[in-house]
Amino acid sequence: MTPKREPFPGSSGTRGQAPHGGQAPKPAQEPVPPPSACLGAALRFLKVRLRSRGEVWRKLSQGGFSAPEIEKTIQVLEAQNLLDDARFARWWVEDRVLSGKYGPLKVRAELEAKGIPGPLLGKTLSEIYTPERQREILHGLASKSRFEELGSTAAKALRNGFDEEMVAEILGDGFPS
Repeated sequence: MTPKREPFPGSSGTRGQAPHGGQAPKPAQEPVPPPSACLGAALRFLKVRLRSRGEVWRKLSQGGFSAPEIEKTIQVLEAQNLLDDARFARWWVEDRVLSGKYGPLKVRAELEAKGIPGPLLGKTLSEIYTPERQREILHGLASKSRFEELGSTAAKALRNGFDEEMVAEILGDGFPS
């Protein structure tokens, strides 16, 4: 039989409770600041889909938040990897490629409007919109069209941001003169 342990002097002998019978004090922790309204608005905006830094900035400024507050919020989001222009640009371009409708010129304009910086934009587009990939998309558009519709298909391809030379190469006789 094991001997019964005596409680420390001054304690009640019950584990996890203070001598007066209440709970033992928890170790000191730094108080967690309440989330700012700006951060909350940004998180709600990011909940729907990936966003660019520029989109978040515009949305928060339209919400009446100050520039320093927005910048601090964006830094927090970037530090937590919730906001990343490179990841956003890659996702946006891949989505546009998968749709099979949009060329690099249109996608470039869309990303510029979303505030993606030029060097990142160029790098992302060149990695994903290779000439081979553009040809595949244009061949897909051409295969869905009857010969007499190739002119309108070519016009649509140009409107959707494909290079004129590539459209002429792929759609040949259907290319509007």
